[in-house]
Amino acid sequence: MIGITVRQNERCAEFIVGGHAEYAEKGKDIVCAGVSTLVNALANIIRELGEKDIIPLWMIWPDEDPFHIYAETGGNPAVNTVMDTFVTEFCQIAGQYPDNVQVQIIGERSEDDSR
Repeated sequence: MIGITVRQNERCAEFIVGGHAEYAEKGKDIVCAGVSTLVNALANIIRELGEKDIIPLWMIWPDEDPFHIYAETGGNPAVNTVMDTFVTEFCQIAGQYPDNVQVQIIGERSEDDSR
């Protein structure tokens, strides 16, 4: 099973993704492919935001299991929207493949935090 832990508040977001979906044999596992695509897209977006100085601090540990992404969003509403979008996408995959993906959200932002 792929485990995804999200720690998020109005100032930072952290994604920890590890494990294996075991939906199908290696190389044909659509669940792993979907999660991997989202993780790589998120990492690339955070790198780009960091390079443009939109977010002040970002760290990505891609060579470890679990894969770890941390970004200080600085309370930027646009950046928080990007992070929220990825949380939604991870949850949608977990909803469709509950035996293969589990999402745990810690410190979810309230609507009042996004102002």
